[in-house]
Amino acid sequence: MARTSIPLGENPLVNLKPFLVKDASAATSRPLVIVCPGGGFLGCSPNEGSPVARMLNRAGFHAAVLTYTTAASSPGTDAYPQALFDLADAVRLTRSHATEWLVDQDRIAILGFSAGGWLCAMYENLWNTPLFEAHGGADDRRPNAAILCYPLVDYRNGGMIEHDEADLEAVLGKGGAVRMEAFQEAVNRALLGDRKLTDELVHEISPTDHIGRDTPPTFVWTTFGGGLLEPTQSIAYATKLNKEHIPCELHVFQDGTHGLSLATEATAKKPEDVDPHLAHWAELACEWLGRTFA
Repeated sequence: MARTSIPLGENPLVNLKPFLVKDASAATSRPLVIVCPGGGFLGCSPNEGSPVARMLNRAGFHAAVLTYTTAASSPGTDAYPQALFDLADAVRLTRSHATEWLVDQDRIAILGFSAGGWLCAMYENLWNTPLFEAHGGADDRRPNAAILCYPLVDYRNGGMIEHDEADLEAVLGKGGAVRMEAFQEAVNRALLGDRKLTDELVHEISPTDHIGRDTPPTFVWTTFGGGLLEPTQSIAYATKLNKEHIPCELHVFQDGTHGLSLATEATAKKPEDVDPHLAHWAELACEWLGRTFA
């Protein structure tokens, strides 16, 4: 059951839209998953938003879709670090409505695709740092689990596979004749504005570099056939989680392009995005989340 979007500040385009399980008994609190779509910080991809929230509802989880700071929602505002603050405010808002929405405050997860995966990965590692002092107490903004879907987790080389003379249509199957170099420049500007990508800044915005003891349990999935983001960065991220003794599960599918979302007809941008095998990621993630929150 979708409710009206709730603005997170003065900009109504930055908001949280709850999708709550309609329970006739209305007696039991459920986990809630905050969904962060991808979109290269240029916007939030619709196919990674409400369809995913409805899938989570069918699996028995409350959900909420976060429309965070991007070039589309907040022209002239850098996505970093503002998008992180948006997610902190979304987690706090969810806990503040826990009684009304029947949400278990100790079972709030964050889920992100691609750039939204970067957002969730950054947040799961930094939520209890001084960066968020103006966004409530640590208990209010704590995530209890994270699901990262073909995420950007290492910003070295932009985290992207280099494609000489390639355009987005060749890589993603849709997007026109936008050269990858131009796309990368647009992504960097949306995320960082005019800031230069120094070694220090790359370290600062690479989630892999910030994994620590307070990082929550994490589920990661990606594909070897994505064609946009290096799948090896997801493998390295999960490996470091394991090294730091953070509960983690990793799935790497053999095939599949970037931006698959649920890999079903409901979310496909092109026919080859419908893949019943890849679609199992959602079932695996929900099973993992259920066991994590048991």
